[in-house]
Amino acid sequence: MSDSFTLTGGRTAGSALSGTTTEVGGKTWAASANTKFAGDANNGYVTLSTGNNEYGGVTISAPAQATALSVRLNTNGLPANQWISLGFLNQVGHPGGGNGKLWMILRPSGSFTIFANTTTLLNGTASNFSSTGFNQVEMIYSPMDETLTVKVNGLKQLDEADVSGYTLSIGAAGFAVNGTPTGAPAVDEFELDLIGDDLVSDAFEGHASGNSLNGTVTDVGNKTWAASGVTFSGTGVVNLGANSWANVPLTSTENDESLTVSAELQIAPSGGTWTALGFCNNSAASLSSSAKIWVLLWPSGGYTLYANGTSTTLSGSGSMTPGLNSTEFNPGNPYNRVDLTYNPSGRIVTLRLNETTVFEEAIEYDPGDTILAAGFQQNGTPTGTPAADNFRVMRSKPIGERPIVERDYNLMADMLRRFSDNVVSGRYFDSTAGVWYNPGANSWHCTAAPGCAAAALWNSLNDAGPDTGPSNAEHLQSQATYWDMAVKTIDTAIQFYDGVHTEYHQIAGGGFNEPYYEDYVTTPNEITTMFWGTLMAQAYIELEDHLDATRKNNWKNAIVGCVTFLKNHWNIKNGDHNWYTNGNIELGEALLLYQTWRITGEQTYLDQFEDQWDYLWDPPAPFADYGVTIEVTPTENDYSDGMGYLAEGGAYGIGYDPDYGQLQLSLATNLFLAADAEGDSTTRLKAQRLLNLLINKAFYGDEYHTPGISEDWILDCSYGSRHRFSGCPFNNPALQALYLLGDRDDFESDVLGQYNEVERSYRNVTMSSPSVNTYRGLEIDVAMFLLMSR
Repeated sequence: MSDSFTLTGGRTAGSALSGTTTEVGGKTWAASANTKFAGDANNGYVTLSTGNNEYGGVTISAPAQATALSVRLNTNGLPANQWISLGFLNQVGHPGGGNGKLWMILRPSGSFTIFANTTTLLNGTASNFSSTGFNQVEMIYSPMDETLTVKVNGLKQLDEADVSGYTLSIGAAGFAVNGTPTGAPAVDEFELDLIGDDLVSDAFEGHASGNSLNGTVTDVGNKTWAASGVTFSGTGVVNLGANSWANVPLTSTENDESLTVSAELQIAPSGGTWTALGFCNNSAASLSSSAKIWVLLWPSGGYTLYANGTSTTLSGSGSMTPGLNSTEFNPGNPYNRVDLTYNPSGRIVTLRLNETTVFEEAIEYDPGDTILAAGFQQNGTPTGTPAADNFRVMRSKPIGERPIVERDYNLMADMLRRFSDNVVSGRYFDSTAGVWYNPGANSWHCTAAPGCAAAALWNSLNDAGPDTGPSNAEHLQSQATYWDMAVKTIDTAIQFYDGVHTEYHQIAGGGFNEPYYEDYVTTPNEITTMFWGTLMAQAYIELEDHLDATRKNNWKNAIVGCVTFLKNHWNIKNGDHNWYTNGNIELGEALLLYQTWRITGEQTYLDQFEDQWDYLWDPPAPFADYGVTIEVTPTENDYSDGMGYLAEGGAYGIGYDPDYGQLQLSLATNLFLAADAEGDSTTRLKAQRLLNLLINKAFYGDEYHTPGISEDWILDCSYGSRHRFSGCPFNNPALQALYLLGDRDDFESDVLGQYNEVERSYRNVTMSSPSVNTYRGLEIDVAMFLLMSR
């Protein structure tokens, strides 16, 4: 059920909400007299003004599965001691006097209180609150888990709080104001929706002890159980006999979404048996006979996670023997909550034991559309009485229906989490030292790039409104976490190297070292200085308005120091002296000059950028073979109908290199977005022209390599001037930037598919040995999708 309060038909500004019907769901609004439509044909909403304790709401059935109630709230015209609310209610009306069951009040200051009945669950202040505009508030109530989650503008304020101790007689949902406003507080985009959409759920209640589960129908989903040896206990669980199993069927139209199978399992106390949960192909036989993705739980406290029967061990031990032990899983518990998720976008498998994620990785195995059942199984003859309760199969909203910006928040948050907390493999962020650890990496600046990406995420969260916020980003941590990642990373890296602290990288006189290479321990390295300079400069721009004066000065000096070193060593054009390193390096140095101009406001850096741009585009001898080669002469001013490349020199000569061409696209997109943010049409057009030449070249290849990009978004890299291999994911942000901001409407049908590849390629990262390019790409590629949404 939803209503965006569009003004149409009998809905006119000033008319009453009460008695009208919701746009979706056919519910009739009940509201107080002064709850009225407002706005215009382009932007309708509802105001609650002039009267005392105005309200609006609809009657609903008590939620039987996870349900999200959301609305946009504007506190305009509320005195400091008054509030506006959203909540699940006993009946339509004001939430006071015990009518509110699970509800939240939001004050003009951004402070809030969340209640269960009349008991306060949490007091707090939303850090991303807008005092002048609408704020997205979402309340997620799961009656089966008996939890409540509350978000404001996408950030979790209350995370799965236990509400099992409250009697919740829910019969309505609605909003209200307290007292008499002096202005016109407003609501918009009211929505009640099932989330984690339960395809199937069964609490196993209401059945006589000893009766068979086989042939019974689930509480939700109308699925018929196929089972052997599983019987009702009579107390709301099912008992698992020797070699027993139970499955429910799923259809092929249900398995193209992210699926979670969940149950609370009581494990046999001893013996060589196991209890399993998972997905399979055939509902009419045991889980193990056609298992696709499944987990075995052992009396020892171990678990083994498999794909494709037992042919692929994802985690634990193979050969049907006990695998990894987990402190989160205790067979002695009466019941252990097990959640196993498969997301076909990126082929991500996630295992949670008792609410803690113990495994989350991309897998090679692709079950395709063969997941056609889900269930549980007991192997062998247990010594006790294993049992199952609260079985569920849930699906997420189809990935293709989620806005790309929402998915990018989630991807950014998930990758930052994975890069920062993988202590077991030695890949983590030391928040005290401000250092990112990545054993075996040959580039500290790439490894530290997630700290700069965290700045973009922090700023996006800080500026996010209800239309751009991360409304479904499950992996988000607190804003303070991302702030610490950013400022501590840069504060540490810009310390001057003293021969002792290897985490300090700035060299006196400007520039940054690269200790991986012996020659550059105490000497600045051009490539490191350029790339770290651009990463650090972007982080500065993201956080500038919130940095204190000392930190701002230190960062600015470090960025200017990069330019000074590069110019003094002829890496940036300095009069008649220059050295042309390679296309991507010259382009990166142009980007750094432009960023430095944005940061300092000094014209000299913009002038140097113009010189550097001319030099990278058309260098003189002895570098005349480098620069831009135009293969198809454009007729459009933005070069959208042209094709060409920026040369790279390597083992196979000087010419086009598809692999480095992707890096060039990333850097050019960064410049394009920077110029767009500045309103600098001249530089914007320079970057746009290069982007169009490069992306058309990537798409169309040459006469021997056509198309350059396959249908599954793999770029042909078999004929590069520097690198030659079969191909790599086309996962840069250029296509999206040109579509959204560069008038490339011809890319409309490609935008979603290409972002699917971005997401897949990052989520497929093997955390045992992630590429340093993936670390750096989190800033120069993934973060750019957030910048485009602003």
